[in-house]
Amino acid sequence: MRKPYNAIDGIRCVLICLVVLVHIVNFGRLHPDVKEAVNFFFMPAFLLVTGYLVNFRVGAGAFCLYLLRIALPYVVMSVGFAVMSLWVPVEGGLGVFSWSGLADVLLVHPIGPYWFLHAMLVCGVVCYVSISIARPAGVGGALCLMACLLAAVSWATPLAFVYVTFYFLGVALRLCGADFLKFFAPSPWAALPFGAIFLFCYPSGGGLSVAGLSVCFFCFVAWVWGRLGGRAARVVGYVGRNTLPIYLFHPLFTLVAKFALPLFDFDATGVVHAIFTVSFAVAGSLAIAWAFDRTGACRLFARGALLR
Repeated sequence: MRKPYNAIDGIRCVLICLVVLVHIVNFGRLHPDVKEAVNFFFMPAFLLVTGYLVNFRVGAGAFCLYLLRIALPYVVMSVGFAVMSLWVPVEGGLGVFSWSGLADVLLVHPIGPYWFLHAMLVCGVVCYVSISIARPAGVGGALCLMACLLAAVSWATPLAFVYVTFYFLGVALRLCGADFLKFFAPSPWAALPFGAIFLFCYPSGGGLSVAGLSVCFFCFVAWVWGRLGGRAARVVGYVGRNTLPIYLFHPLFTLVAKFALPLFDFDATGVVHAIFTVSFAVAGSLAIAWAFDRTGACRLFARGALLR
């Protein structure tokens, strides 16, 4: 029986829409400050939620299957993105094809939006190994080892420290038995400190500002979720529960949406085009996932179904 949607799904829905938004080239060109401000906090927040939702109290076989279901989409989409970068300008793409360049893209310097899946894999492996090694020392020992290993990984690789930190925080909440929706209690008043942090602390506040913005964001979106009606809640929850296929396929639709720009010349702000693109990318990505499930192509990603 499918679990009912909850505020975490609502939070993930907003986060995945922000992912699409910051990948809209026209919006970023017209509103660079907004794009930079969104980028400042939303991916760390997404990693915190992701770390919280991963179940590390499973056997090695089950966890390897979880990793495989992330690794296969990552490899397939990253290779496709890398090959496309030979003809289409992509930041960090391959100027000339080589096996060493492709290996670097997959293992060290992921390109495009798929760095998030790379971060999930690296952080997931480190956390699972830490928990397995430090099992006799309990949760506290596991968290200490985990923190040290993640810090070392961040120091030795391009993976930013803020990202491993927020993934760690999500895992720590899960291991300590914290209820996400009680820890981040829904409140409309969270909008006030959210705005104050942007007004007085962004961007000089660093990690503390990111943490404050994330907490306020979770609390406010959870409160909004509680005010949604039945159909709206189902739609938002469905999108939030299916962030993976949207994350995988949305670049195709943000690229296609560029060709629709002339239709939106009436809006100099680019906001209407951005709303269209986000809606188009979410709906189109879910449609591709549905087609994959219907044809069995989802097995390419070691999944019985992409949609949940």
